[in-house]
Amino acid sequence: MSTMISTEYLSESRQADLYAAVSITYAGALAAVGLRFWSRKIKGAKLWIDDWLIVLAQVCATAMLINIYWWVSRGYGKHREASGPNVDYDFFLGFFMAEIIYTFNITFVKYSILALYWRIFGRETIRWPVYVLTFIATAWCIAVLFLSIFTCVPPKAFWDKTMTNARCEVDQKMFLWGISIPNIITDAALLLLPMPYLLRLSTSWSQKRLLIGSFLLGGFVCIASIMRLISVIRQDQGPDPMWHWVDQGLWAITEGNFAIICACLPALRPVWMRLFRSTKTTPQQSTSAPRLWTIGGRGPSSGKRSRKNLDDSLLAPTINSTVHPFEPISDSNEEANEVIYAPTSGDYTARAKLENYELSKLESAQ
Repeated sequence: MSTMISTEYLSESRQADLYAAVSITYAGALAAVGLRFWSRKIKGAKLWIDDWLIVLAQVCATAMLINIYWWVSRGYGKHREASGPNVDYDFFLGFFMAEIIYTFNITFVKYSILALYWRIFGRETIRWPVYVLTFIATAWCIAVLFLSIFTCVPPKAFWDKTMTNARCEVDQKMFLWGISIPNIITDAALLLLPMPYLLRLSTSWSQKRLLIGSFLLGGFVCIASIMRLISVIRQDQGPDPMWHWVDQGLWAITEGNFAIICACLPALRPVWMRLFRSTKTTPQQSTSAPRLWTIGGRGPSSGKRSRKNLDDSLLAPTINSTVHPFEPISDSNEEANEVIYAPTSGDYTARAKLENYELSKLESAQ
């Protein structure tokens, strides 16, 4: 049969697709993490647990990059007949490593997003959903790792097909179905969780659209997850997995790195403000312009009191508000001393106070 295989067939290769997918998306993820740290530096904020979790996800992405480069060099992306004598051993070892790395990558990204929600919103009402989704993500991770490692007993039999008395009883296609569907559902839940809190912000719709849009960009990860599932459904179970499983690998690579990028986007507001800030000099406000005074700590010391001018972008037409000017925005007791006093006279209303306070809360959290 080997004599019937044409030279054109043997020369077919999708390795360039794999190299491009992992290199480009990895570079994007690395840039997003770098911008995230720059954003924290701009705000003068300390790194929190969500930042360190995304670093762990980036470490996993680096491990995936190395694994893909090694895997492709061993024949992944070409036909089985065009590869060397150890084709099965190398392919299934690379697949085994990719499953482990992918699982940790996706889990750390989910943890980072949940920690970000906790830090930004910090309300009692969001804590239980965060607990539940953390439990689901952890259970998913443990289940996938267990099934990945013990697909064959002993585990080495997964890539060493010469082992005798080994048992491999996990159906790979059903396994991939089983990990993809819960992953998509969890991604959708993570995407929708912050929406009620963003919609309740006392700010203009233009500001809301920008904030909501930065979170909804995470929908690209859901799309990548769905495309990976579709590739699994269409996947050929024939004797040439090195060729027929390329689409699944491409979408798994894209999903992992896009997840890191999308997890960083909501935290990059200070960077966008720095990069796209107008070069025009802002006219100095007159001494009669109202100020926003922060209170808390030692009280109203005239020489040491900190002030915040209202952001020009928030000076929209005033709307009557029934919100008390001294009412805390958050229901967390820890934030009670951060309430901002806004004069109720003049053109500045409680609404302007709320807009400036809530956006500054999101911005400082980012």
